[in-house]
Amino acid sequence: MKNQSRFRSVVAFLLAMLMLGSVLFGAILTVVQADNSATIRQRINGLQSEANKISGKRTALEKEISSKKSQSQSTIQKKSQIDQRIELTRQEIQNTNDQIREYNLLLAEKQEQLDEGLRKQAELNLAYKARIRSMEENGSVSYWSILFKANSFSDLLDRLDMIGEISTSDQIMLDKIRENNGVIAEAKAQMEADREALQKKTEELEKLTETLESQKKAAGELIAKLAEELKDLKGSYEELESQENAVRAKIIAEQARYEKALSQEQKSQLANDNSGNAAGGGGGFRCPVPAGSARVTDAYGYRRHPIYGYYGMHAGVDLAAPQGTPVYAIASGYVNISTYHSVNGNYVSMGHGNGYGSLYAHLDHAVVSAGDYVKQGQVIGYVGSTGWTTGAHLHFEIHLNGSTVNPMDYISLS
Repeated sequence: MKNQSRFRSVVAFLLAMLMLGSVLFGAILTVVQADNSATIRQRINGLQSEANKISGKRTALEKEISSKKSQSQSTIQKKSQIDQRIELTRQEIQNTNDQIREYNLLLAEKQEQLDEGLRKQAELNLAYKARIRSMEENGSVSYWSILFKANSFSDLLDRLDMIGEISTSDQIMLDKIRENNGVIAEAKAQMEADREALQKKTEELEKLTETLESQKKAAGELIAKLAEELKDLKGSYEELESQENAVRAKIIAEQARYEKALSQEQKSQLANDNSGNAAGGGGGFRCPVPAGSARVTDAYGYRRHPIYGYYGMHAGVDLAAPQGTPVYAIASGYVNISTYHSVNGNYVSMGHGNGYGSLYAHLDHAVVSAGDYVKQGQVIGYVGSTGWTTGAHLHFEIHLNGSTVNPMDYISLS
């Protein structure tokens, strides 16, 4: 009988150790999940901080626009303001999309935690049933019956030891059940809060998308108005043309400065990456837009101005293409400038080595920054109608040793 009691004690002890192992395993798993959730929440907080900064810029822009608003404000100035609004709205949409993605990751993480809690709950139920079944098989179902069946004092002591072990096992199981129920309740509550946050961000995205469409519509109306006013804006046009030349001079000077500053290692990288094109002394540059997607609407060189009738220099080519058409780097190189100007709109300037540089203007938005190294064929932005323009197109230039050259001598649109 004593051996039988010890056997029951061992069984109870093993069950207790099994449940204790589950406790430790669950604790480790919970820590890992908490770390994952914390990392995702840290990214969400960072994105929200970035969103607040963008919102601050938008508020400052609106205040500036309000303070400068007057009847004498030119169409060109209004167009520039709308361009800036569109860019900030685009940044807000991108940020909101990023937050939505993170919230979806967080919900997936919490769903895994909830599933794990439910799985452990089922395991605990099975373990509890196994304990009851074990006691029934040994002819007792309560602590009292175990004590009353003792046939000697030593047997009673053995039974008391067994009750202590079973009691410990029961307490561990009770604590584990409480802890697991807490994990389940917390996961459900957090999921509900995150779902509400996700819904809020989704609604924000819908409103921002509507705002962007409205702003683009307003920009389109101003472009149409600008086209009607062109004949009455000769003075303004000449001023803007002067500004454009000043910007171009700055771009070419910046390209020369970057090329002079290139280390031998960077020069070797450029030469290697551009070994098959003009910048590397070989065949040719690639087309800055997808083949067959654009047509030349204004060629390079001196031509009679279509509106004013005088001869003037057009330093690049205008490639008409649908809004949002990707714009590619014609060769590998470093981004010298990526910014906005009322004339060029959003534009990117690159240096390719061997005296070559390129300019991409009127972009809807750029996806590269000054200092970035870009491979040939990499997307640097998208065709738009920002700046001094009457429609969506890419103004594209190639520079060689400080002077502009005819881009069509280097690229093919087909």
